[in-house]
Parts: sequence; C-alpha cells; structure tokens
Amino acid sequence: MLDPEKIIFHPGTNGSIGETIRQVKVFQDEFPVLFDLAVMENKPKVGLNGSFCTGASPEEMKDILDQTKLGFCLDMGHAIFYAAWKGADYHDILGQFVKLEPDIYHLSDGDFYSKKDMHLNFGKGNFDLVKIISLIPPHAHV
Repeated sequence: MLDPEKIIFHPGTNGSIGETIRQVKVFQDEFPVLFDLAVMENKPKVGLNGSFCTGASPEEMKDILDQTKLGFCLDMGHAIFYAAWKGADYHDILGQFVKLEPDIYHLSDGDFYSKKDMHLNFGKGNFDLVKIISLIPPHAHV
C-alpha cells in the first residue's frame, strides 16, 4: 500500500539460524512479491529486553543470506554492539559485514561500550561517525 522500495526483516530472538531460514523460505513461497522486496538486517547479540538475538554475527548473516537469497541491510550500530558483546574490534566486525555487500546501510549513534542496542540520535553517543561513514561505499543507500 505504501509502495516501499525495500522491506526490512530481522532474524529473531532466542531461536536458531536454521529456524529463521526455514521460516523465511516458507514466507518466500507464500508471498513471493513481498519477498522480492525483502532484506534481512543484522541484529545486536543482546536485545533490548536482554534476549539473545539471532543474526548478530557476520557468519550467521552470511548463512541466512546464502540460503535465502535475500538482500542485506547492515545496521552499523547493531554490528558495533555485537562487537562489544564479543570483545572484538568494531572496525574489523564492520569490515566483515561490509564484505557481505549490503543493499542498505542503517546508521545511528550509540555507546561503543554497550552491548545493548540503543539507536541514539546523531551526536548523542560516542560512535566515531566519521570513521563509520568512511566504510560505506559511495552512492550506497543509507
């Protein structure tokens, strides 16, 4: 009804990648026109209510994307929160996600030291937005 260019889906919480893939395939068969517009967005490892999210790591997202053939929305903040949870360098994690060739980049501000999603307005957190934005290819959909 709103004629969106893309429809963003999340892999879920407290479940498995296998179940996410199974459900996507069922919906792809039932709603092919809708899923022609679908992209899957990565999640932080820890959700707002403390649940554990699926699709948080680059490896999990690659598995989902390879098996469902969906497009990819890279939520930069979610990737940074995943890196904090894992104790990994956020720049390295973002680089691994960028290699998955996102269709859309989702930007927000946040706290580098948090493991939980926050989606702060620009300037309200401590993300190095200049460095993060430098990872986005020219002419990307942001």
